[in-house]
Amino acid sequence: MRGSSWVVVASFSAAFALVGGARAGDIDAELRALFVRGNALYDAGKLVEAETVLEQAWALRHTYDVGINLGQVELAQQKWLEALEHVRLGMDLAPAGVSTKRRRQYQELYASALAHVGLLVPLVEPAGASLSVEGPSLSLADGIAVEPGDHRVSVTKAGFVAKTVVVTAKAGERVEVRVQLDVEPPAAPPPATSQPPPPPPTTARAPERSWLVPGVVGGAGLVLLGSAVGLTLVSNGAADDAVAEHARLEAARVKCVGDGGACDTLRDRVATRDATHTAAAWLYAGGGVAVGAAVVLLLLPPAEAEKDRRITGVVPWVGAEGTGMAWSGRF
Repeated sequence: MRGSSWVVVASFSAAFALVGGARAGDIDAELRALFVRGNALYDAGKLVEAETVLEQAWALRHTYDVGINLGQVELAQQKWLEALEHVRLGMDLAPAGVSTKRRRQYQELYASALAHVGLLVPLVEPAGASLSVEGPSLSLADGIAVEPGDHRVSVTKAGFVAKTVVVTAKAGERVEVRVQLDVEPPAAPPPATSQPPPPPPTTARAPERSWLVPGVVGGAGLVLLGSAVGLTLVSNGAADDAVAEHARLEAARVKCVGDGGACDTLRDRVATRDATHTAAAWLYAGGGVAVGAAVVLLLLPPAEAEKDRRITGVVPWVGAEGTGMAWSGRF
């Protein structure tokens, strides 16, 4: 059992590694194309289109150059909070090899965006109180950036009375938000009643779910599916070998007539391909049925599943005439 399970994991891991590597290469190529296109649109003065393209690149992967350029496009459109966020993330993601000159340029972009927003500096008591701002905002290391204007700020903490204040923020200025919460008064005791206390609740023992049968059936299904994957790989290899042998015979102008001769190798590889393909199909069917049965058993209510476990048994089967599940026990 352990040996079969290991083969399944190895087969799927190899397949996922190949697919993942190809997908990563596709993403890199798409990311580069979007980055170049967004910069070209920005140079052409098409800011809205450039922002859309760079946002697509940012959604593919967060890289420092995309973040900086997206922030620069947003800055040109006076989207101060969005520019702050993307330029800040771009600066954080910038590798160590970025030159001092470029880092200074990033800092200048950040400072330009920061000069157009207000910065709320929370000074609240007690410590640990939660502060939230109504409307768009951005949490920074030294405060909360907001658009200029009036903002409702709410301060809450468990055990204290929540407070809401209105704060006016101005571009390029820091505003201290000083709020002190009052302790919440104790709740009034419930009124005394002459009614007798309610009876203690009955503690019915919840039925326990058995995982044995679903586990065995599901495990058998996975073993069948893993074996099917292995046979599929063998079948694909035999098919490739048959194609190569056929091409070799055609190049040598050998015609396959009757049994024996130079075409035996080709016939053997075709036979191997067909046999392993058919066996894999049966194993896929049997494994699918077994896994499906395990899922059905898991979805049954615990009481029904326990009842079925006591009176019946489930065994997947694969034969020359088909595949399915064998149920045995008392009915």
